[in-house]
Amino acid sequence: MKIVYRNIACPICGCKQHEFLKENKKTYVQFNGAETAWEFDNKIVICNQCGHIYLNPSPTEEILTEYYSSAMTLYDDASSFNINNRIVFLSEAWDIVHPNQKLAGGGRSYCEIGSNECREYKAVLGNYFDHITCVDIDVNADVDLNSVNSLNAKADVIAMYYVMEHVGNIADMLKKCYDHLNENGILVIEVPNIESYTDNASPLELLEHVNHFSPISLMNVCGRNGYKAVHFSRRMASRDYGFAVAFIKGEMSLENSIGLINKASVKEAWDKLEEVRPMNIHKLVQSFCMAETVLWCANDMCKEFLIEYESKIGKYTGLIIDEDPRKCNFFEQERVYTSAEAVEKIKMYRNIIIFSEVRKEVIFERIKQLVDETVRVEYVDDWFEIHRLQ
Repeated sequence: MKIVYRNIACPICGCKQHEFLKENKKTYVQFNGAETAWEFDNKIVICNQCGHIYLNPSPTEEILTEYYSSAMTLYDDASSFNINNRIVFLSEAWDIVHPNQKLAGGGRSYCEIGSNECREYKAVLGNYFDHITCVDIDVNADVDLNSVNSLNAKADVIAMYYVMEHVGNIADMLKKCYDHLNENGILVIEVPNIESYTDNASPLELLEHVNHFSPISLMNVCGRNGYKAVHFSRRMASRDYGFAVAFIKGEMSLENSIGLINKASVKEAWDKLEEVRPMNIHKLVQSFCMAETVLWCANDMCKEFLIEYESKIGKYTGLIIDEDPRKCNFFEQERVYTSAEAVEKIKMYRNIIIFSEVRKEVIFERIKQLVDETVRVEYVDDWFEIHRLQ
């Protein structure tokens, strides 16, 4: 299915003038009971006026809704983020805005947009909030609502973690949050930091990211839509490559453009993707022993490796593991097993390579339940550099 695009103005300042930076043209195969191939032809541009990086043309709202409704991976744990950092940052923001009121025990309400499932995090939030509402567009997610439009109550805290980079109409989303936020409430937004792309390029490479934020560009768009920043942190972001900002309703001055910094970050990260990563994939293939190694995670990174392996070495017949049973046929030729299906097979191998930097810890914990300490466990980062876990 082809992604439908439309020409847009800059979603932050409204300027219609931009400079083309890079094209990212790929097909993403989605597995959710049925196979759907989504054809992306993304063009990354920079606004000539404010320096914001975004897609133009941009996917239409209708096609994004259809894609997101069943394309995202479900997480029933907090393996992809740091729960403690979220709680600490939220508590610090609350103390700034309400210095004489404790966050916990006040009958307060919390709403998270784009929550996925994350039952573990929701359980922790229960220590602070009496009313918790989780909203996610994915129809497969076990949440309270599947649309922001279904919200009918106001909240003391509204949170969006790694959501705004997916949102085409930023102003509309911020208005919906504004309308459902109590007058003294707090809006928490966390997004990938464009200034960190040279260390972690996955946010730049992900096809569904229609916006790429710097701290200044996020604060500027929120400032233009009735919000005032009260707390900011890179250190307490729940993912290493992001930053978190807490807002209240109010006015704030807008910062000057830092377009040159944004542009340089994208160029350097993309150059590394095109030059360093292919070289590292080649090195991994040349040193790889199929008879001794398990591949863990059926995703696009693993697919890149397999394409290189089969073009240079031959047909891959080794073991591939992914805990999502829907991915059993993720690859055209190779069968994918869950760890429960292949317990005895996994024990026969000496090495395991994890193709996910974000979820490496939770996968590693699962691996330790299956094999002893003599098994070598590694993961690959965005540049396909190998790092040892055990």
